[in-house]
Amino acid sequence: MDDLESSEDLLVGVREVDEQHLRILICLEGLNSKIKKRSAPETNLYELRKLNVVIDEHFYTEEHLLKEYNYPYIEDHLKEHNEMSEKFRKLYNTVHSGLPTNATEHLLNDLINHVKKHVMETDIKSFKIKASKCI
Repeated sequence: MDDLESSEDLLVGVREVDEQHLRILICLEGLNSKIKKRSAPETNLYELRKLNVVIDEHFYTEEHLLKEYNYPYIEDHLKEHNEMSEKFRKLYNTVHSGLPTNATEHLLNDLINHVKKHVMETDIKSFKIKASKCI
C-alpha cells in the first residue's frame, strides 16, 4: 500500500477530499499492519472504529459536495459507497467474531482494493467533471 499513499494519481483536486482519502489510507495501513502482526482482536476493533469514523465523515463530505455540484451520476457514486460500507461491515463482523486471521486479511485486502479502485476511477472522474464545469 505504500505506493498508494505517495501516488499523485489519487489526487482529485479538492483539498478536503484528498486529505480524507489520505486519512483513510493511513487507517487502512495501520489496520493492515496490526492484523499482519496478529494483534489482539480488541486492538483491531479499535482501529476499525477509527476507520469507520473517517469513512463516515468522508462519505458525508463527498456526497454533500457532489450534490452541491449537481453531479449527474451521484446515484452510481452512492451505490459504490454503499458497497464499500458493506465490505467494511463484513470485515468488522469478522474481526468481532474472532474468525481466523486469514479470513480477516482476505476481507481487508478486498476493502483496500475496492478503496483504491473507487478513488482512482470513480472519485477522480466525479471531481474532474466538477472541475471542468468550473473552468
